[in-house]
Amino acid sequence: MTLLQTVIDEAQGTVPATRLLKRMKVLGTRIGSEALLDWVHRELTGYPAHTPVPTYRGPIAIAPEGIYHGLTAAGLAQLGPLPLARTAFPEDMADTLFNWDLREPLATLEDAAREEQTSSSWPEELVRFYNGRVRQGKGGPGSDWACVSVGFRIPRWVYAGVVDQIRTTALDLALGLEQAAPLAGQPDAGDETRAAARDVVQHNHYYLFGQFDRSNLTIGASGTAHQQLSTDPHRQ
Repeated sequence: MTLLQTVIDEAQGTVPATRLLKRMKVLGTRIGSEALLDWVHRELTGYPAHTPVPTYRGPIAIAPEGIYHGLTAAGLAQLGPLPLARTAFPEDMADTLFNWDLREPLATLEDAAREEQTSSSWPEELVRFYNGRVRQGKGGPGSDWACVSVGFRIPRWVYAGVVDQIRTTALDLALGLEQAAPLAGQPDAGDETRAAARDVVQHNHYYLFGQFDRSNLTIGASGTAHQQLSTDPHRQ
């Protein structure tokens, strides 16, 4: 069985996606494709902050929710979780705070896909900034209330969808290579085969590695932190 046939079989099976991508790393090395190797490396190790992510990793529209404390006639009271209004923030910050990129390594995504959901919470400095907006009457239930925490949850089907898209990307590439250069990835493949394989990868680079159509998923609810939410309004 050729390497391509193995990749095609495993992409359709239950082999962990991390193992599948390690085979793709072998494929990329043997055909000499930097584009493929770069994609595999980023999927296995994660995407650094401030770098673009494939469209299947984000941005995902999220719905942060806040917990509030305040004094009433009956004493200290709690409200929430209540959805935060996007209009409570400057538009450049809102673009960051109400959207999320899944930058974690593939192994982390696979683990999260086995959980019911994962939770993230805003850092204290961002909650303090939001409280300033609440006191100005620009958000929350009223200026007499203080937000004590903000968070959201990401259900497992979101992670499962990303993992499945990575498998599908590997499958699509392997099928394309099988048609154009069926011996691609074999140790004894000739220069012509390797060149044809690199052409397939390069020709399909933007389609295969997710450069079109951003996600319209919406998720939310409060919880404890699994990820650190960036406060940088220019985070991509």
